[in-house]
Amino acid sequence: MLKGVFSQTTRDHWKLLSTGLPEGGIESLFATEIECVERMEALLWPEGRDCPRCRSKKFWLIKERNLYECANCSHQFSPWSSTPMAKRKVGLKSCMLGAEFLIVTMAAGRTEIQTIQKFAKVTGLSYRPARDLRSSMCEELSKLFGGFWGGMVCVNEMDITHYVEDRLDALRAHYGFDVD
Repeated sequence: MLKGVFSQTTRDHWKLLSTGLPEGGIESLFATEIECVERMEALLWPEGRDCPRCRSKKFWLIKERNLYECANCSHQFSPWSSTPMAKRKVGLKSCMLGAEFLIVTMAAGRTEIQTIQKFAKVTGLSYRPARDLRSSMCEELSKLFGGFWGGMVCVNEMDITHYVEDRLDALRAHYGFDVD
């Protein structure tokens, strides 16, 4: 997925996703982990939280475990339960920064930048978790409109005619990547 020559259709997919990214980057819009979680909850539950098992709107918060418990069926759930984050111990903001990095580099057609070391630097992860996250994230982002991660990071209307080439330079400057 990350190596080789991409067809114009594939590159257009990534360019389209790139047009949905926030103007000043993910950090400008989602400065804290709490803001990232609020974004995820807004996408998962646009009409307010509900139990994934019985759809009841009555639940309790179990603060010690950061879980909700349904008052109707006693099912315990979290915002992460039904997402690609379900079994991961990675911060949501780190993942959103990683998704932004993948979208920008793929849109620019610069896959040689996408080393696991650079992805690890962007996400703040060590090598193995970064490798695993990058692999699953690429698969999810390849879906229509970027799947879960596309929904999380693409906050603007996506329009291929608004693609901006210089996002890659800004991203490289921010993380201090040496490419050429």
